[in-house]
Amino acid sequence: MINTIGYWFIESIEGIKKNRKTFFIGLGTMIAVLCIIGALYILQINANSFMGSVNEDESKVNLYVQGLTSGEVTIIFGQLTSIEGVSKVEYIDERQAYEKARQMDPKIVEGITPEEGVFKPSFILTVEGDSNGNIASIQQEVFNIERLKQAITKSDGFNEAEKSIKIAKTIEVVSITVLFLVTVLGCFLMMNSIKLALYARRKEISIMKYVGATDTFTRAPFIMEGLIIALIAAAITLLITSLVYGGILNTTNEVQLFNFMVSKEEILSKLSILLVVVSVGIGTIGSAMSISKYLDV
Repeated sequence: MINTIGYWFIESIEGIKKNRKTFFIGLGTMIAVLCIIGALYILQINANSFMGSVNEDESKVNLYVQGLTSGEVTIIFGQLTSIEGVSKVEYIDERQAYEKARQMDPKIVEGITPEEGVFKPSFILTVEGDSNGNIASIQQEVFNIERLKQAITKSDGFNEAEKSIKIAKTIEVVSITVLFLVTVLGCFLMMNSIKLALYARRKEISIMKYVGATDTFTRAPFIMEGLIIALIAAAITLLITSLVYGGILNTTNEVQLFNFMVSKEEILSKLSILLVVVSVGIGTIGSAMSISKYLDV
């Protein structure tokens, strides 16, 4: 078995040497396909990161309250935490609200002390919504807490949070759909490239069959060629990604607007798995399927 695999490997290398033109055409096609898939995947990751940073603020609901004892705050805090779709609960008292305002703009609190009661305590909820992004059920459960309902002086952010969540979910669905469609298109392009390469070598395949080679023995070297092309293409694509994305990060490093961008190391770790799986899948499965029509001689 080891000798047979070694023979297939040597034959695949010899096949690449003899057919450099088709090798480079196939390699170039796969690199182009993987670069497009990689670019879309990076856009999706960064879009999710951006929407996550935006939603961290926009998916928050403020419930301003008054007249609650510390014991009631603790009970209500636990009840809010247990609501499905509420991922985080914070409670800010008068002094914390005052300090938060002062940090945002000292002019806001000029001539005001925390004891004056200008700044109200509040519960801050970070909501996720259901599968469709709706938060109506969350809102209903919040107002079903009787003591909280009596203490609320103002609620703010339910409508804005729902809009933000729905936009984020729409972007996620669209980006995944586009990535899937481009991957499928890339598979077809690569398989056509493999078919052209095999068509140019159909006589070689016929000769192997005429001298008694089995289908598996005939197919194996071509599958290995596809695997070699796939791994080389994935490695080159990762190198291109590292250089290009690294350059983009260096350029935008000091720009506050681009703080949401994911680190190069995280991108490469996620992308390497995707590219290897896609390229190996296209290279091996595409070669195996494409050669089948030439095995019947």
